Amino acid sequence: MEGSDRPFQMLGFCFSLGQRFSEFIHFSLKTFNDFIVLLDVVFDVLESLLQHLDQLQAFTGDLILVVLHFLETSSMVLHQFISVLILTLLNLVDFNFHA
Repeated sequence: MEGSDRPFQMLGFCFSLGQRFSEFIHFSLKTFNDFIVLLDVVFDVLESLLQHLDQLQAFTGDLILVVLHFLETSSMVLHQFISVLILTLLNLVDFNFHA
C-alpha cells in the first residue's frame, strides 16, 4: 500500500510546488505592477514640479526685467535731473562772468 501511495505523493508534491510557483509569480507581478504605478506617480509629480519651475523661472525673468527697466528709467530721470542742475549751474556761472 505504501508503494502505491508514492506516485500520488509525488503528484501532490508537484501540484503543491506548482501552486507555490504560481503564487510566487503572482506576487512578483503584483509587486512589479505596484512599482510601475509608483514610478508613474513619481513621474507625474516631477512633471508637475518641472512645469511649476518653468513658470517660476519665467516669472523671475519677468520680475528681473521689470526691476531692470525700473532702475534704468529711474537712473535716466536722475541723469536728466543732474543734467538740468549742471546746466543751471553753468548758466549761473556764465551770468557771473558777464557781470
